[in-house]
Amino acid sequence: MLAAILSDTVILRSPTTTGVDHEMARWLAKLCGEKIASFGEAMFAAGSSLRELSDDEILARDRKEFSDGDIRFAISQVEVLGFKEVQSRLDDLMAALGRYTAGSLDFACLIATDITAESSLLLYQGDERVHDAITYPRVDGGAFEMKDVLSRKKQVLPYFRDLIRRV
Repeated sequence: MLAAILSDTVILRSPTTTGVDHEMARWLAKLCGEKIASFGEAMFAAGSSLRELSDDEILARDRKEFSDGDIRFAISQVEVLGFKEVQSRLDDLMAALGRYTAGSLDFACLIATDITAESSLLLYQGDERVHDAITYPRVDGGAFEMKDVLSRKKQVLPYFRDLIRRV
């Protein structure tokens, strides 16, 4: 149960974290004799390696599809410890995103969230109008740096819905 709470709240750092999450995590950590921070980091370290996954598996692992008006899009998210693995596969991941948009999607994104830096990399393929409206700083390989962004639901989705309405 502690692992579920820490996973869902990115070790209690996500803007989706509630007071109940904090309270239950403290209670469960005490019950099992764990420290929240070290247990959460060990848990994410065990599950964050992308080496064993194909590019398509990375994108499919936690992907949600949305629509806003007549625009259909997908946002995948993966939690990592550092961006090294994502950056080493950037071209292949961008190509995989491009394959997703070849079907019925106007654009697709991968949000790689570094839980230790509390920051994300945004990989984007699709509608050029939306792409050109992205205001986050561009980094090597065409990705965007999203400092202090952890939550797809509370931060990334509203950001893209706003961009769609403006373009």
